[in-house]
Amino acid sequence: MTKQKKHNELARYDYLEEICDFVKIFIKTRKSKKLTQQELAKRMDVTQASIARFESGDCNPTLVFLLKLSEVLGLMMTIDEL
Repeated sequence: MTKQKKHNELARYDYLEEICDFVKIFIKTRKSKKLTQQELAKRMDVTQASIARFESGDCNPTLVFLLKLSEVLGLMMTIDEL
């Protein structure tokens, strides 16, 4: 394996870890508020399957979905410059 290819793979793992950490925040918050996926889905006007797919990493959520999720859970999303 070339040095560049190894670097790209490590960068991909770092990226996936960041996504996983991001989703874990939402899951932890949902559970701390004692909400089931079904209850959260109802408050967001989406299906329980949509919540399950998001929490399992099986989808690429839209910005609208993430903003609605944040609002319902009482979280604030921010974007910082790199």
